[in-house]
Amino acid sequence: MERLDIVNSNHGGNSVAVLLGKGDRTFQASTLHGIGGCSPWGVAVGDFIIEMENLI
Repeated sequence: MERLDIVNSNHGGNSVAVLLGKGDRTFQASTLHGIGGCSPWGVAVGDFIIEMENLI
């Protein structure tokens, strides 16, 4: 089963919350990451799987 994660911007809290998927349709407790006085309105995400081959 796929492990999906959740990322949420906290505009009023100047942070980003990350919830890592366990692979069983549940998530670990969220971790907050402060972003230094900025008030995020959104996040950009990507699939960052490290592969042992040249992609470019």
